[in-house]
Amino acid sequence: MKKNHTNLEFESDRLTIFSLDEAAVQLYLQPDNAFEKANGFALTPRHVSPDLLDMLEQFTLPKLALHPEQAIFLLPWIGVDRALNTIVVEAGFKGGPNASGEIEIGYGTMPLHQFKSYASEMVSGMVNWAKKQPNIRAITADTDAANIASQMVLKKNGFIYTHKVEDILWWRLQFKNY
Repeated sequence: MKKNHTNLEFESDRLTIFSLDEAAVQLYLQPDNAFEKANGFALTPRHVSPDLLDMLEQFTLPKLALHPEQAIFLLPWIGVDRALNTIVVEAGFKGGPNASGEIEIGYGTMPLHQFKSYASEMVSGMVNWAKKQPNIRAITADTDAANIASQMVLKKNGFIYTHKVEDILWWRLQFKNY
């Protein structure tokens, strides 16, 4: 695996987890596995989900233009299964820490690799990274009330259900006291 287009990289049991920089995001959005080809990953029928594309175009890239220092908290992170040399999971934070030291996390597994605990492993790696950051005290997440698999990812990683807003369940993992 090449190490192009990353800000930060670390490994979990099966995954190499890395954050993308802005140039890598632009390549990641290109069709025909341009990102995989540039980084030496196995070619798969990966496509960017409409939700991720909308988030990047409507929220992430405009906010990044205003706050480039928050790149690590705005741009996507990728999980590559080292044995398969394939992107299996995407995740990211939804902005830098708020005044209370909270960040929000989101994640999704590639359709061909669902139900193999990749999202749990990815979230675990990102939680471990976040715990080492001095200005982060807690991580929040939301899941659709019907998405049991996503709820299990959070439970496995120690998140506690806090409340429900319409069909969205909210979760929190606090690891530093205020």
